[in-house]
Amino acid sequence: MFTKMTPIRFLFDFLEVRVLLLGVTVFLLLFWLLHDRKPRKLPPGPKGWPVLGYIPNMALLAMSGQLPHEALANLGRKYGNVFSMNLCGQLVIVLNDYDSIKEAFSNEDLLDRPKSELFEKGFKGEGVAFASGEPWKQQRKFCLNVFRNFGVGKKSFENFILKETNELLGEISLMKGKPFDPRLPVSNAFSNIICSLVFGRRYEYSDPHFRMLLDMLDECFRLAGAGGIFSMLPAAKYVFFPIQWQILDNIKNFTDFIGDIIKEHQQNLDPNHLNDFLDAYLNEVRLNKQNGVQTEVNESNVMFTVVNLFVAGTETSTSTLRWTLLYLVANPYVQRRVQEELDEVVGRDRLPRYSDRPNLPYTEATLSEATRMASATPFGLPHAASRSTTLKGFNVPQGSILIPNMWAVHNDPKVWPKPSDFRSERFLDDEGRYVRQESLIPFGIGRRFCLGESLAKMELFLFFTHLLHRFHFTLPDNAPPLSFEPIMGGTNNPHPFKIRAIERH
Repeated sequence: MFTKMTPIRFLFDFLEVRVLLLGVTVFLLLFWLLHDRKPRKLPPGPKGWPVLGYIPNMALLAMSGQLPHEALANLGRKYGNVFSMNLCGQLVIVLNDYDSIKEAFSNEDLLDRPKSELFEKGFKGEGVAFASGEPWKQQRKFCLNVFRNFGVGKKSFENFILKETNELLGEISLMKGKPFDPRLPVSNAFSNIICSLVFGRRYEYSDPHFRMLLDMLDECFRLAGAGGIFSMLPAAKYVFFPIQWQILDNIKNFTDFIGDIIKEHQQNLDPNHLNDFLDAYLNEVRLNKQNGVQTEVNESNVMFTVVNLFVAGTETSTSTLRWTLLYLVANPYVQRRVQEELDEVVGRDRLPRYSDRPNLPYTEATLSEATRMASATPFGLPHAASRSTTLKGFNVPQGSILIPNMWAVHNDPKVWPKPSDFRSERFLDDEGRYVRQESLIPFGIGRRFCLGESLAKMELFLFFTHLLHRFHFTLPDNAPPLSFEPIMGGTNNPHPFKIRAIERH
């Protein structure tokens, strides 16, 4: 039964239709105008949703079981090694091969870092890792000079590392061949080296406060897999995920711990006796104030520079060595060959030295292959375009974010045939000599390569060779099947596993 429409009702309905039509027209006009104003010759890529862009698609891929680096590698096979996508209005360009990453990060216009909305909400200062332009150049130069003065990466620094290596061997020896999870002792060892360099102190492996600190750091990296990428998008100003609050809370506890150490160093600073990196930094701040010099090496950046160094010096190396042990128990013939080479070159009456490295090609090749397969930092840190430029013939607008997919580089079948197979021989020539592969870039490439690359290489070599020289690693009896699927976070970590360390006599 129809009701009679009054003139007023008719007028309202007519106006609603007019408003609707006007709104649709305006929307289409704006869409056309914005679409027409998009920069020409952008890298190709998938189309996303209105407003949200390709984020819902990435979420669906994650729900289907694809890890982010795998999903982006698959998209690269469809759209090319350089492709772009819209994430909540932010243009993101993904680089999936060595050549594009090398070209991009050799370009002065592509060396900035995107602003992290996550850190800007909770903290002040950027530190060296997240700074851009002149602030980054000043801090990086200062950090490299201090490292050089303390002998980092040089032969004189080896004994510094060997002290902690002996502590790690002693800790594992206490297990007496019983099954154990290597995460904590390995993490403690790497952390103590960076603590000794930066803070001038180390912590006992049994220290509960230090263990809690490492657990918080581990949790931050795990959570970053879900909230880290979103934090660098402009939309994060308006939408804040609960997971980001958890990250901020952990970082707050972490910085409180470091803040106490900074205060202690400030109170006891002796300009004539600089014992560690923090002393050197605080003394530089003092001199700059005294001389009226305006610089980025200042009180605002000291906290996050220290955090940057601590995180970079702990998490990636810990993850890589854990993966290496996992691959060795899964490939016992590789472990035997490494041990045979160590016994032949080093002997049984002393421990390996860094100077033995050129004479241990199979050992070096095995460590390189484990590093490739682990790809502990699958994306590295993102870059941002400080001004509009070009890359591989495509336009890169100012403000674009660039993500290097290092995992894709390390798993490119054109470079590494059967990349999922563990083959130390990839890094050996026909005469068994070690051959460096330029496509192995775990520490990044270009001017923003990892500050601690030389330190990490020395640590990994000495820890790895000492462990294999002293112990034979096996799986416990009735151990569950090994999993080589990573736990995705800020770094790729293996699932928890247990091994046995049998003393080699």
